Amino acid sequence: MRTLMILLLCMPVVALTGCGEKPIENVTKVDVPPPLEQLKTTLQQVVDSGKPLGSGATVVQSLIDQAFFQTDKEKAKSLSAELDKLMALTDAAKIKQAAKDMLSKL
Repeated sequence: MRTLMILLLCMPVVALTGCGEKPIENVTKVDVPPPLEQLKTTLQQVVDSGKPLGSGATVVQSLIDQAFFQTDKEKAKSLSAELDKLMALTDAAKIKQAAKDMLSKL
């Protein structure tokens, strides 16, 4: 009997609150530039700064693959080799020149 009374008292609370309102989903569409444009932008930043890519080289390699691997494997291989050379450089002027050379091949 006691359990029945507790259930009867709790039922209106559950009925009035329900499951709650469905949360509103705000979906923001972000336009991501194509890989070639991202690659150009990244290399231009290196040309402007002269700073080594560091871990950003992984991103650049991924962009090269996305932009060229399916359509032009030779260009992808060539740019990957240029990227390896760029990664080995430490002098800012040489880094700028190597990035500029890569940019001109795009």
